[in-house]
Amino acid sequence: MPKTKVDVAKQNFATDEEAAKAETLKEGVVHKNEEVTETKIEDKQLREEVEEGVDQEESVDDQKDRLQKEHNDAMLAALGYIPPLFLLPLLAKKDSEFCQFHGMQAMCIFIFLVMFQMITWLFLSNIQVSRGVWWMIFLIKLTFIIISCIGLFAAVGGKKTKIPPFSIMADSLKWQ
Repeated sequence: MPKTKVDVAKQNFATDEEAAKAETLKEGVVHKNEEVTETKIEDKQLREEVEEGVDQEESVDDQKDRLQKEHNDAMLAALGYIPPLFLLPLLAKKDSEFCQFHGMQAMCIFIFLVMFQMITWLFLSNIQVSRGVWWMIFLIKLTFIIISCIGLFAAVGGKKTKIPPFSIMADSLKWQ
């Protein structure tokens, strides 16, 4: 069994006190070795982080391009909520899932608004109705405007907010 220098030193010491000092020295050497190993690991991690930082600096242009594309998609999707412009995101950005989602939803809102308008023209244009009915029609149209604004602000914010009856209808339609 090979003996270390510390073990040999323990045998040479006459008192327990000197043996305890030798043991403390041995523990200190082991502890220092652990610290050196930990420092080497930390240095390696720091080097890797610096190298990653260099890679990130190289991809800053890619990040800018991606953010610019997302911003353009968001603005185009938001334009789709202006009633007759729902075709813009559908036709201009066929490869963008975000634009297609908002374009389809805006198209469904527009279809419902046109259907409501046609029904009111057909049934209420030739008869005399009370002010209460006209106010109700006005409030329904105002609701469509508010729903369109919700979709518009969601698109500008880069979110895919589903507006329940319209998103269900848009999901059932296949465009392409």
